[in-house]
Amino acid sequence: MTVLYENIDPNGDTLIIISYLAVLTQSADEPVAAEEPAAAVEPLAVEEPAAAYEPDHIDGHSTLSSIDGTTHCHEGLGERLSERLKVSKKHLTVASRRARVMFQRDYRESRETEVDGLYHWRIEPLFDSEALRIVMKVVHAQAQDLPDEVTLQMIVSIAEVVDDLQCHDALSFFVKVWINRLSESVPSQMCDELVQWIFVASVFGLDEKFKQATRVAIMRSTGPIDILGLPMRPGIFDKIEQKRQDLLEDLIAQLNDVLNNLCSDRSCRVLACRLMMLGALTHEMKNTNLHSPRPARPFRNQSLSSALEAVRQFDSPSLYLPSEGIYHYSFDEFDSSFQGSKEDVWVLQKDTLSSSRRKKKDRGLFDAEDDEQLSKTPKRLTFHCCRLQAHLEPVIDLLEAKVFTLDIGGF
Repeated sequence: MTVLYENIDPNGDTLIIISYLAVLTQSADEPVAAEEPAAAVEPLAVEEPAAAYEPDHIDGHSTLSSIDGTTHCHEGLGERLSERLKVSKKHLTVASRRARVMFQRDYRESRETEVDGLYHWRIEPLFDSEALRIVMKVVHAQAQDLPDEVTLQMIVSIAEVVDDLQCHDALSFFVKVWINRLSESVPSQMCDELVQWIFVASVFGLDEKFKQATRVAIMRSTGPIDILGLPMRPGIFDKIEQKRQDLLEDLIAQLNDVLNNLCSDRSCRVLACRLMMLGALTHEMKNTNLHSPRPARPFRNQSLSSALEAVRQFDSPSLYLPSEGIYHYSFDEFDSSFQGSKEDVWVLQKDTLSSSRRKKKDRGLFDAEDDEQLSKTPKRLTFHCCRLQAHLEPVIDLLEAKVFTLDIGGF
């Protein structure tokens, strides 16, 4: 087994031990051996002799060595890799709530071993090894050894360690500095990075980032979100999915309420206007699968943002009414049908002399009707300013206002 040893605190009294199954490469002409499952690390396993993990030191830094004393050489597949960090129990218990509770109780880890007189704290290989070392350096106030910048992925890995060891306060300042130096910001679309931002924000209490990221998730997700195996706080993504479904259901209900209102004279006193908008809305809803059959939970593959964007594009044709018949309709300052209607449209009329040029033998019933109809054709049309979007914009605004951002304190 290969051992990686690092002195985080040369005067430390505790060994953090993590055993990994090393992923090794082999030459192309070698047969591929079947990989056996790694044995679980038992908490009460017999301790190895101190010589097995005594490190070679070069200027205070760690080196790799083998437990048989030879230089490490990766041979074969499935070789075990043990990482051992020498740290201070005092620093751990001050920074980490989990360590503090563990050392206060009668656990095997809270007793010094007879082999080397150190505390041995075995941790399952759940974390990125570099992230764990960064966390331990922060806990031991070794800021001079910290990187100036890290990637979002590394911040996620650090957050996993911090969340498990419960040392949020110790890392909070450094994580905020690293985040401010990131080139990327919270995405505006659903992607793995958005999920990672939600996780990081929830671990370190970044309220604004959390609100920004969860709002995007509510608007852009199309179903249950893959949490990428991250140790998310219970309920965060369940709440996001519930909110997405609630708002889509509300949108469908609001659109049907608009349809019902267009069937009465509450929306407009002009019947032709109501019928035109009613037909336009029904047609648009049908084309966007929002009408019949009526959509229902869980609204698979449907995001709130795409639904609202579709509704924003709903439109109805322009309507022009005869000015001569304007007295049939109310025209007060509160009547939205005519408020601001100043656009006149002049239409070309049939030449009244054209019928006189025809021979009498060709004149018949239809010509008489044409002349009669001509006398009824309005000389001027007035623009009717009702439009479908005027009924839909309040619906969109209301739903967008309901996309409240989640509060970290609620989880």
